[in-house]
Amino acid sequence: MKVLHVDCETMNPSLSLVRNGLCLMVLWLVMTTSGSAGSAPPHNIPSANLKVVQNDTGNSVDSVTVSATLTVNDLRVRPGSNRGDYNVQVGDSGADELNEGVLMVAVTQNGRDNGELENLLGYAAPSFDRGAAGFWAVVQDVTSDRAEYNTDVAVAFFRYSDWLSGWARNATAANGGTNNLFTGSKGLVLGTHFKGISAGRSRVDLRTLGINSTNSGVLIVNHAKNEGNYANSVANPDGTWEVYVKDNFGSATNPRALEQDPAAFVFISKTNTTVVSGKFGVDDTGTNAVILIHSGPEPAFSISQLEPGRFRLAIPGASPKSGILITSMEGGYTNNFDNVISYEADGNSWIIESRDTGVYPPPLEGASNEPVASFVFI
Repeated sequence: MKVLHVDCETMNPSLSLVRNGLCLMVLWLVMTTSGSAGSAPPHNIPSANLKVVQNDTGNSVDSVTVSATLTVNDLRVRPGSNRGDYNVQVGDSGADELNEGVLMVAVTQNGRDNGELENLLGYAAPSFDRGAAGFWAVVQDVTSDRAEYNTDVAVAFFRYSDWLSGWARNATAANGGTNNLFTGSKGLVLGTHFKGISAGRSRVDLRTLGINSTNSGVLIVNHAKNEGNYANSVANPDGTWEVYVKDNFGSATNPRALEQDPAAFVFISKTNTTVVSGKFGVDDTGTNAVILIHSGPEPAFSISQLEPGRFRLAIPGASPKSGILITSMEGGYTNNFDNVISYEADGNSWIIESRDTGVYPPPLEGASNEPVASFVFI
C-alpha cells in the first residue's frame, strides 16, 4: 500500500483557484484511498513511524516528545510517553484493543547519539508492553546496563481477527515466570500452537492449520515486556518455529544464554499480497544476500549485502515515506543467535544492520549460510 502525502495543510484564499482545486482533489483522493475515511486499506493494520526527540536525559513525560511522522489506519501517539517508552493507540482510546491484538516494534535508527555513551552511538532492541490505557513500545539499549534508550521506532498493531497471532506471558506478571497465559487468534491454544520448551525458548506450531515454517510465510516476533530483552526466531526443519528470548547484552562467553520472559508473534502468509513480506539471509560464500521467502508469486523486493552485517532493502514502487517497515530478528544459528536488527531510511530504500551483542559497541556481523531477518512492509 502507498500512502498519499498532501502538501496543502490549509486552503489559502490568496492561492489561485486552480491551486486550491488541486488541493481539494488530492485531499479527496487521500480520503477515499488511504483509509482516512471510507474503507480502510485491506490489510487493516494500524501502524506508524515514530520520531522521538530527547528533551533531557530524565524519565518524565517532559523528557521526550514523540510524534508520528507517518501513520496508517489511525494509529496515534497517546499522551504520557517517557524515556524509552512510547505510548500508542488506535483511534480515540487504547484500552479497547488490549485483548484484540499485539503490537510489533522495530528500531528505525542504525545507532543514535544522544550524548550519553562517551561519544559512542547508542544501539537498542525493540519490545512492547501494555497497561490499562493501552500498548507502548519499549526500547532499551544493548549495553550491559540494558537501560531505556531514546531512538526512533516503527510500530504496527495486528488484530487477532485479521492476522494469525498471539502473546504468551505469565498470569501474575512474575519475573521469569512460566508463560501460562495466552491471548491470540481464535482457535490458537496454549500448549498446542504455542508452547514453552525450556526457559527462554518456546515453539510456534501452526502445522494443523496447514502452515509450514519453511515455506508458508514469515513469523514476526517481539519480546513482550518492559525489560531489556529481545526475541528472535528460526524456522525448524519440521515446519515449526523456535522463538528465543535473550538478554539485550547477553554474554560474550555464552552467547546462547536465554532468559524466560513473555513473547509474541504474528504470522504473515506468503499468499497475502496486501502487504509485502519476506525473509532474507546470506549465501554460503558470505558475500551475497539471498531471498529465502517472499510474498506473492515473485519477489516484490530486492536485497543486497553492502558489507557483512549490512544490507539494502528496496521495494519497487515504495519508499520509507509510503509505508511502515517492521523487521524481526532471525536466530538459532551460530552467528545470528545473539544478533539484533535495526534499520533506517536511505532515500527510497532501507539500510538494515545486524549487530552482535555481548560487547559494546555491538559490531556488524556476517552470517554465512544463515537467515538474517524477516519483515513486513505495510
